Amino acid sequence: MRLSGRDIQPDVKVSPDTVRPIRLRAAGLVFGMNTAEAMHLATQLADAVDEIHNHEGNAPS
Repeated sequence: MRLSGRDIQPDVKVSPDTVRPIRLRAAGLVFGMNTAEAMHLATQLADAVDEIHNHEGNAPS
C-alpha cells in the first residue's frame, strides 16, 4: 500500500507554553514534538537527503 499526497505544503508552528511545542502539520495530520524529537526528525531528514545525493552520485553539501 502506498499513500501519496500532491501539492500538500507542510507547515511548522510553535506553541511555546505546551509540553510538545513544535507542531508539524502535513496532509491534514498534526504531529506534536518536543525540541529533542524535532531535532531528531530534522537529523533523520538531513541524513535521508545525504543518502539520496550519495546514491545519485552527487557529493554531499
